[in-house]
Amino acid sequence: MCHSFFKNVSARHLLIVYLASSALVLVGARTRVVSRRELSFVSFESRLSVDLESRQSSQTSEKHTSIVVFGASWADNAHPRPDKYKGTFRDPPYYKGRYSNGIIWAEYLAQSLLTGRNIPLLDYAYGGAVASNTLTYTDKPDTNTQSDTYISDVRNGKINRGAGPVLHFWWIGLNQITQIWTDAIKADPTARQPDVVAKAHSQVQDNVAELKRQVVKVMQDPAVQRAPCDFFIVPIPNMAEVLTFQFQAVDLSKNVTQLAKTYVDFIGDLSYAYNQGIARFVSEMQTTYGSPTTHGWVRTMDFESFWKSAIDDPRKYQLEVSDKACLQSVNGTQVVCANPEKYVFWDSLHPTTAMHKLIAANLVPAINVARLLF
Repeated sequence: MCHSFFKNVSARHLLIVYLASSALVLVGARTRVVSRRELSFVSFESRLSVDLESRQSSQTSEKHTSIVVFGASWADNAHPRPDKYKGTFRDPPYYKGRYSNGIIWAEYLAQSLLTGRNIPLLDYAYGGAVASNTLTYTDKPDTNTQSDTYISDVRNGKINRGAGPVLHFWWIGLNQITQIWTDAIKADPTARQPDVVAKAHSQVQDNVAELKRQVVKVMQDPAVQRAPCDFFIVPIPNMAEVLTFQFQAVDLSKNVTQLAKTYVDFIGDLSYAYNQGIARFVSEMQTTYGSPTTHGWVRTMDFESFWKSAIDDPRKYQLEVSDKACLQSVNGTQVVCANPEKYVFWDSLHPTTAMHKLIAANLVPAINVARLLF
């Protein structure tokens, strides 16, 4: 499925458009404390107000025949799980166990948005998960365990991936960055001591290295590679622009405004460093294994820019509210807003299904660009 040059003039034309739009996104990158180097994001201007149906057409002959997902609550479609993990299902008004008010981005992709037809979705994500329970602990299966389970399922013939190509997603990071952030604040309530800040950033890079190790593990497994495979690592949003962390910063600072701002900036820096680590290792993998690799392509994208755009200007995406959640607690009772389809946030952490659909639509061009290139 891999190609060393473009098939036709149309592909070359789309590459030129893609490179031009990438430059626009990168030029507009925000300035933060963390050192910024230009890395290999698959970036493009997110013009999602266009008809989403147009995103279903493919410019290449080979379409993915299944989607595999590893991650946490933003990627959990309430798939069946052992009884000891049933606590990870959400109760109403959450939708059928999911962490939203409807289906999630991966389901939108599998239900025709990616290929124009329904394809199997093999979801291994668990709400509350991290990349590695040895680095930051939860009692949920981490993505290392999730990917091991997937490999076992492939080897034992328990799942139907189709004939391939199989598209693998990792979307993980929010939970471990939260732990690193809160641990650092406990160690240094000013969040400014150089040794504490340096340790937090080192822990972030340990998680990046673990994520890369997992991708390589799956990529190189002989059973997995019986079908053509591609790999997409989705970065996390800038956590300073997620409501729950703004609220947590206020609580941790004991309502000291300037200190709360310091905490918000700190978690923004940590999440940015994590995303840059992802971009860096994807670039390194393309160099080490070839681009595309002998195992299929490996890509990421500039998710931060899309997220920031949706928060700053939700009307651009046919949404209206990005500064509060649809689901609120009023006197201990959960109250749902009248128009959830206009909200970015379902609760203070998780996207609405409307936002999940936009996320899926934002992923499609990045995936199709990778397929055109490779």
